[in-house]
Amino acid sequence: MRTFEDVRGQAWQVALLEGSYGQLWLVFSPMGGGELRQCPSPAPGRAEAQATLASCAVAELRAWLEAATPWDAAAAGG
Repeated sequence: MRTFEDVRGQAWQVALLEGSYGQLWLVFSPMGGGELRQCPSPAPGRAEAQATLASCAVAELRAWLEAATPWDAAAAGG
């Protein structure tokens, strides 16, 4: 899990979620409450995805957040 700020200064947490059939998702939650967002993981495997999430630049996190869609439990397999 990582915490970062978007370009407007809103703090977010992002975590990895494993869905159906091994699909990996990044799930974004705004600190203090609000709408969850999701996007497919940029890495194919769990270990690689965790390493990518831990080491990527904040600019990458912001880009993934911008590309994320509103939470859809069915799409994420949960």
